Amino acid sequence: MSKTIQEIFSKRLQQARKMACLSLRDFSIAMGGEPSHTMISRYEKAEAMPDGSVVAKMSEVLNQSVDFFFRSYEIEFSELRFRKKVKLGAGERCAIEEKARDFFSRYAEAEEIAGQKVKYKVPFANNELTKAEEVEKYAEELRSAQYWDIGNNPVPNLHQLMENKGIKVHEVDTEDRNFDGFSGEANNEPIIVLAKWLDENIPRKRMTAAHELGHIVLPIPEELSEKQQEDLVKPFAGAFLLPRKCFTEMFGSNRSGISLGELIDLKAYFGVSIMGIMYRAGQLNLISQATLKRFFIAANKAKWRTLGEPGNDMYQGAESHGRLRQLVFQCVAEGDMSSSKGSALLGKSLEGFRSEFRESYV
Repeated sequence: MSKTIQEIFSKRLQQARKMACLSLRDFSIAMGGEPSHTMISRYEKAEAMPDGSVVAKMSEVLNQSVDFFFRSYEIEFSELRFRKKVKLGAGERCAIEEKARDFFSRYAEAEEIAGQKVKYKVPFANNELTKAEEVEKYAEELRSAQYWDIGNNPVPNLHQLMENKGIKVHEVDTEDRNFDGFSGEANNEPIIVLAKWLDENIPRKRMTAAHELGHIVLPIPEELSEKQQEDLVKPFAGAFLLPRKCFTEMFGSNRSGISLGELIDLKAYFGVSIMGIMYRAGQLNLISQATLKRFFIAANKAKWRTLGEPGNDMYQGAESHGRLRQLVFQCVAEGDMSSSKGSALLGKSLEGFRSEFRESYV
């Protein structure tokens, strides 16, 4: 049964308010006290409907287009797995989820209009991963699978690769450094959401994305505890981004020492942090445990985790995922949607959309 305009508006209003991290009272105050928080509550329960002038003011306060409040496409999340951080508050988590829900609803609507949907194919449907030692095999099988087929080469743009395989990716703006990412499903399709602030450290961003990819592709039994599942996923990022054969050839075997210059070169080649590289070398027994211990003592002393490690400027790769933008531009160019609709689906002003769209060659 289709929803009424009032019912659609009520859900969208609540979503926009949560995205802005505003309580009912705070929202009313931001609106100048009119409408009251009790009236806003009635709007969100679909018990009343504001007039056009109030909707316009709400869109301004909540930084959303008026069109946002009347889009009917809905997204249901399931199997959400947040990377556990102690201080991520309930309000901020809710805001992050709602921002992601809005993005994936726009993405799904654009796919529907364009008639182009990339279906995710489960790579390991008939197996179950139960031991961390098996992760290496799964990472290698995924790379060599016909549908992925990336061999032993570095992955220059992990986000684009995942989108090409039917895993939607979104980067969410948040000032909360306690959040870096989560994975799950949106309308039963795999999704990954990453914090936008990770752009400050692309190698770390790639490791986070690869970790979330592990949660999606690895056939982990559902009955395992959250900690057991996390322990199985943890080795995957390194195994996938630093494939054993290629990495061993470049790093070398039986190393008793390694220079910072070598590590920076490896970082520039694979797009993985130096600490990730050293952890992977230890995982593959390419370096002595004594040398590995000395390295991490030195890295901790230099405060690499907080101040940043050397060589960040050497990696020239970028992580981007522009499929939604491409779909919208294509639909507008083909006349399947208006520029106004396109700007709404991209979350941009009409002027900003036209500036990026430029012109259509017909």
